[in-house]
Amino acid sequence: MEKELVACVPNFSEGRNPDSIASIKQAIESVSGVKILHTDIGFSVNRTVITFVGPPQQIVEAAFLGICKAYDLIDMSKHSGTHPRMGAVDVCPLVPLIGVTMEQTMALAEQLAIKVAAVCHLPVFRYEKNAVLPHRMKLSQIRFGEYEGWFQKIKNPEWKPDFGPTEVSVEKGILAVGARDIMLAYNVNLHSKDVSIANKIARELRESGYVAADNQGNKTIIPGLCKGVRAIGWFIPEFQCAQVSMNLMDLNQTSWVQAFETCKKLAARHGVEVSGSELVGMVPESVILAAGNHFLGIEKSHFTKNDIVSAGINGLGLSDKVPFIPEEKIIEWRYNTLAI
Repeated sequence: MEKELVACVPNFSEGRNPDSIASIKQAIESVSGVKILHTDIGFSVNRTVITFVGPPQQIVEAAFLGICKAYDLIDMSKHSGTHPRMGAVDVCPLVPLIGVTMEQTMALAEQLAIKVAAVCHLPVFRYEKNAVLPHRMKLSQIRFGEYEGWFQKIKNPEWKPDFGPTEVSVEKGILAVGARDIMLAYNVNLHSKDVSIANKIARELRESGYVAADNQGNKTIIPGLCKGVRAIGWFIPEFQCAQVSMNLMDLNQTSWVQAFETCKKLAARHGVEVSGSELVGMVPESVILAAGNHFLGIEKSHFTKNDIVSAGINGLGLSDKVPFIPEEKIIEWRYNTLAI
């Protein structure tokens, strides 16, 4: 294992063409020292999330090559899918893993953003830790209006790109780049196909909450129950169920277990049950061990690490629709199965 490792988790707006996805992955892994740990392909959302790791400068080059290849292969004017999106490469976050500070990772993200904007000729926005304007910190703020809305949105001086041209590329869309902490992309499965219920749960759960109006039309913002959580509801045809789709942005504010249990309670209020959940991408070992310890809830000294991980998988129902394989989904475990 390298002494310095950075993770990159770009989201590509392609989940239906295996040849295109394979070409993007090949471009990423063409850089020495960089290894793809996980690929999450969603047909209905028409989106692929690739997690790869490597030394700092190699990560910048691999991300750049993967992004360039995506722009060669993906035409946003022909894209459709259930997941919000704004570009062929929707977002490209960098995450410090080992021996690298957040400040160093921010510098890498800045380097990547400048290079992509200059070479690929499209608008690029800083987000998360790299954001210099408060209304650009959250991805949801930048993504609001999605690809279609950005052709008008970019004319607003408040949304002048940080880098690149001030016109949206029809084929490429726009891109957000930034450094961030570990986050979990996490979906809870409902025993229901009713997206309206999933949306009700999402709005009550997410930090931003929702707007309520009284009989006189006075509007009040009702805050959500979970700090640092962003959520929407949608229907997944291959699972034949509605999901509450969440990004857990700060696990110190809302843990994995807290998000799951809150979702279960809200689902019960709306008359539905939760069948389990799904992790998109990967998770650090410490996070799933914390979940497993919660569900064991007893003296843990006689349990092995495998026992605790299994308790986390079972407690969160992570194998409800697709088997959760620890060697593929836990970052450190995947490290040990690949020569990085």
